[in-house]
Amino acid sequence: TFGPTLPYSTNPTLGTAGTMTIDGTNTDGEWGDQHLIALSLAGDDPRTLGENWTLHEAPVDFTHLWAAWDDDYLYLAYQLVDVTDVIDPDNASSAGGGKVNRNDGILIWIAFDTGPGGASLDMWGKNEGEPLFGGDDLPNSQLYHNGNPWQAYLSRAVDGTFPVDDGGLDYFNLLQDVPGFAIATGDGFHGSSLRGVFDADNRNDSNQHVDFLEHGHTTSRDSFYELRIPLSLLQITRAHLETQGIGVKVGTPVDAIPYDPTTLDTPGVEDWNSSLEWGDSDLHNSRFARIGAWKR
Repeated sequence: TFGPTLPYSTNPTLGTAGTMTIDGTNTDGEWGDQHLIALSLAGDDPRTLGENWTLHEAPVDFTHLWAAWDDDYLYLAYQLVDVTDVIDPDNASSAGGGKVNRNDGILIWIAFDTGPGGASLDMWGKNEGEPLFGGDDLPNSQLYHNGNPWQAYLSRAVDGTFPVDDGGLDYFNLLQDVPGFAIATGDGFHGSSLRGVFDADNRNDSNQHVDFLEHGHTTSRDSFYELRIPLSLLQITRAHLETQGIGVKVGTPVDAIPYDPTTLDTPGVEDWNSSLEWGDSDLHNSRFARIGAWKR
């Protein structure tokens, strides 16, 4: 069943075949609603969760996930936004100073479910050794990149675990050296609307949803990413993608797309006034977004 055209939504489409330019911008509007595979809400990050607000922190807030493919590559694009300028203008300056695509310390992962098997544990052993992935979708490959994406890594699951430092057989410790791989980021917002909430506690109340573009949001605060991933690196072909489909989810400790409530289940702050959600254990049970075809 296709998802709705407003968030929260998983698979309003299955993506669309095509060759995309990876330059950190939406060149000539090439990424459109026909490529959308997931929609999330702006403002549904733990900075406004519960009674303790931490809007002095830069948000890691996913809203859009797009997909395309051709004979050789999978193309992904995703949008992160910073609507602090609307929610809390007094903190807009400090939050904007920590923009995600300027930040080396923020790590973003991408999980790919390409078929049977997979691994439930994070490839770098995050989540204190507990499973990061549950439910029906488990990643056969997982990719990590910095918020400022000068480096990226990918591991392919072997016998239910992700090997690390195996000489490049199934773990690739600098994807920029892999022929055909590319990643780029830029400022700006590239969706057709920006639905969200002023308070994360109201995320499930559609009556509280607004379009932040209509509230004067400055889109230069936002971060946009594009990736080109060789299908061979994921050990699939175009025929597999178009007949069997693959699943994908993008995430951090404080937000994921498609949305999963595990990233908003720990309200409160640390002694240094940072969201507790950064350090809790998450278990992603919601399904991945499908690309190309429904799961068989």
